[in-house]
Formats: sequence, C-alpha cells, structure tokens
Amino acid sequence: MLHAIDDTSVDEAIALFRKGFPVHDESFWRDGLERLTRHHETNGFGPVGYLMGKPGSRTGVALTMVSERMEPDGQRRRVVNLSSWYVEEQARWLAPMMLKHLTAEAGATFTDLTPSPSVRRLIGNLGFQPWNSGSTRAVLPWAALFGGWSEALITGDALASSALTPGQRLIVADHAAMGCITAGLVQGERVSPIVFQPKRRRGLPTARLIYAERKSELFGQFGAVARFLLSQGMVCVDVPARAGDLVPGGWFTTGAPPTFYKGDMGGDCVDHAWSEFVFLRL
Repeated sequence: MLHAIDDTSVDEAIALFRKGFPVHDESFWRDGLERLTRHHETNGFGPVGYLMGKPGSRTGVALTMVSERMEPDGQRRRVVNLSSWYVEEQARWLAPMMLKHLTAEAGATFTDLTPSPSVRRLIGNLGFQPWNSGSTRAVLPWAALFGGWSEALITGDALASSALTPGQRLIVADHAAMGCITAGLVQGERVSPIVFQPKRRRGLPTARLIYAERKSELFGQFGAVARFLLSQGMVCVDVPARAGDLVPGGWFTTGAPPTFYKGDMGGDCVDHAWSEFVFLRL
C-alpha cells in the first residue's frame, strides 16, 4: 500500500504536497526535500517519507523525518516526526491504516508538531498524547529586563568547548549549520543546549524555540536568554508551551497549533530538532 519516496517518485510526492498545502510553491518542497534527503542519506535513516497508491495514481503522501537521541547510558533512541501528511478525499477511508503503518516501528518515539484538526483526532486513536497546547510569547526588550545572569549562558567557542555530551554536541552543530541560533544554559557543572529558529512573525524577527531539555531552566534564566537573542537581531520569542507555562514578561496563546507525541518524551522539554521547522523552514 505504501511506497518510499525516492528519486523516481519525488515529482509525484511534490504534486500531492502542492495540492494538500497550496500556500507553498514547488521550490519550497524541492528545497526542503533536498535538505531532508541529505540528512537521511548522511545518517542512513532510510526513506524521507511515503506515498500511498500505485505509480501514476497516488492518493496520499507523508514525510517521516527521522533522527536519533543519545540517552545518558549511551543507547540511541529513534525519533520519527510525521509531517506534511495529505490524503486525497476519495482515499481518506484508508488514512487510519496509512498512519498506523507509519507509526509501527517498535521502540521509536513519534511526534506530530503541525497536525490539522482532522489529523489530531486520528492520532489520538493511535496512542498519541497532547504535548504542548500553544505557545508562550514575549517581546524581547521587555523580557530582557527580568532576572537571569549572563554567566548562566554560553555561546560560540565557550559552548563548543563545554562539557556537552556527543548527542548534545550533534544537535548544536547540525542546527547551527542550518541557520539556527544556538547557546548553552549552565546549571552547576551541567550544560544543556538551547536552539532557536529565526523567523518572521507579522514582520518582526522572532526566535522560535526548537530545542530545550527543560523549559523550567530556560524560564529561570530568561533575562539572559532574551539579551542574547536581542544581540542576534531578534525582537520577539515564541516557546511551545502548555497553559500556565510563561516566560517572564510573556503571555500564553493558542495561536500556535498543539503538538503531540507517542513514546518516550519528557513533558518539560521542547524537542522539535530535525523537524519541519528546520528542514522545511516553516
């Protein structure tokens, strides 16, 4: 029923993506798929996604963005982020079976960061749990007035030479190479990376949080983080959050779509690493 997206079928995949998400043009999909394919081929992660239906009569498409997290004991855990899922109306009765196949890998963690309302209902039936219900936003010049010491934040050479684990170091290096803003939070002898994606929201340079191991630590040093982001040319910040999660000087909004996960994922973390926000630059 499902066939891997490859060089012979990428044009069919792009045609379905453009039909399902008409706001994006062909170059958007080709550029994003090129970045995603490079990541998968470099790491041996297999297909970047799947098509449903026979060649010449495809009826569904989805991206499966694979990455790995290194656990403290050295074990590797696969994370599969589902994205850009579209099924033609006449084949939507097959959508649950397609999704069940896409999430069948034992031991993997699955995420869906941009699900449509109809997809949210489907993934709930397959064991996905709500993660963040919106985001907390702040204007950085105001947030910079709040607490947080600059010594608690390291960047550049200091971050590169810090006591990051191999897994943390890979997150920083890969995302910095793809244009993200990276830094490290210092908590005693431990350093934890934070990654932001620069984007524009309503014309304003905005830093969207892509990765943080503990939001509580980020919020505790948010004044220093805000001052750093200002130095990078950002004006606003957007942090995936649950109701009640607030950056100092910020507000909570459900304007951002809710996110979901299935498997092993800490509730206090934000882990959108190697996702559509980075590869497709949404």
